[in-house]
Amino acid sequence: MIDELSTVLESRKINLKELKRGRQQYLDKITKMRQDINKHFDQLEDRVNQELGCRYKEASILIGNDITEMENSLEKRLEEIKHHEIEIQFEDNWVNLMTNFTKIGTVTITSRPLDVKSGILGGKGKTNFHNCTSRMIRNFNRGRRLTDGIFLPDDKVLLVDYIEVIFCTLEGQVHKELSVSGYPCSIVQIDDRQAAVVLYSTQNIQYIDIVNCKLGKLIMVIKQLSGVIGYNGTNLIVGGTDGNIYMIDTGNIIKTVTLGCSTNYITCTTDRIYLTSYDKLVCLDMNGSLMFSYLNDNVCFADGRGISVDKDGNIYCCSYRSNNIHQLTPDGQFIKLIVRDITLPYGIAFDKTGKRFLVTHDGNNVTVYELQKSF
Repeated sequence: MIDELSTVLESRKINLKELKRGRQQYLDKITKMRQDINKHFDQLEDRVNQELGCRYKEASILIGNDITEMENSLEKRLEEIKHHEIEIQFEDNWVNLMTNFTKIGTVTITSRPLDVKSGILGGKGKTNFHNCTSRMIRNFNRGRRLTDGIFLPDDKVLLVDYIEVIFCTLEGQVHKELSVSGYPCSIVQIDDRQAAVVLYSTQNIQYIDIVNCKLGKLIMVIKQLSGVIGYNGTNLIVGGTDGNIYMIDTGNIIKTVTLGCSTNYITCTTDRIYLTSYDKLVCLDMNGSLMFSYLNDNVCFADGRGISVDKDGNIYCCSYRSNNIHQLTPDGQFIKLIVRDITLPYGIAFDKTGKRFLVTHDGNNVTVYELQKSF
């Protein structure tokens, strides 16, 4: 009997220890959960403060830009007034009717307005894109994640969505879809007949016949490509996952430029290479020498993506995380936020006229903007 009681007592002690251990485990889990929740709230607070700070900086810059534009407009009007010549002629008989004076004098009235070339889009003279704003003229939803796109003739566009290249109208009506294996993610137009798409997973470059809407030749590249591509009028220029960019001619690497940073998007002119990384925009010459880099502490520039250049060399860059598009001078100076409050802008491209540009954004949306003169 005593042995049985001892056994029962020992069993109860073991159970009590297990209960205490289980209770402590639950308490530890609750403590850990509280720590995780507090950490989450701290992170959320930091993100909210960062977002509010970005919005405040953007609003400050926008207000400053508006004031500057109004001041410039007033100065222009004053200059026009200064360049008017005004003379007044009062005839003797008219004066005699009004006063007892016999003669006042002779003055003629002529108005010669200042000859100002306004540079309005579509007019004569060089367009001054610094005084332009953007106006949305088209928007449609593809239903799948879009990464890039280019304009085609006859108000058509060619889009890329990681699975296919899609020929469609500006209203979103699909003309033809071509399945492309290998994770297509960036596209560039080569000439009036063909475009090229870089295939991220297979490390190839796929040519597209944009006249007949079919796949062209496939180029093998023996490098780990990051999925971005540009064209400088002679060679394809692609980004590598190794922090380099490569100039490619018919599949052969003819030049390597070491960057030391990742490349999100690339665009080119005949003498410059522009590329975006997560926190900056970089401009290189064709020898790979740095011309300038762009960072902006006043207006949030976070996670640079698509980049394009207008016909006057001004630069347009998608800031993915801050939901806007920066407009820069050819030497990398900030002009304005040409598009604001656009959710997650990704790819951007101008048409041949330089008046319109398309933006892929918010996953599966395409919006076409038109530059117009601001007054």
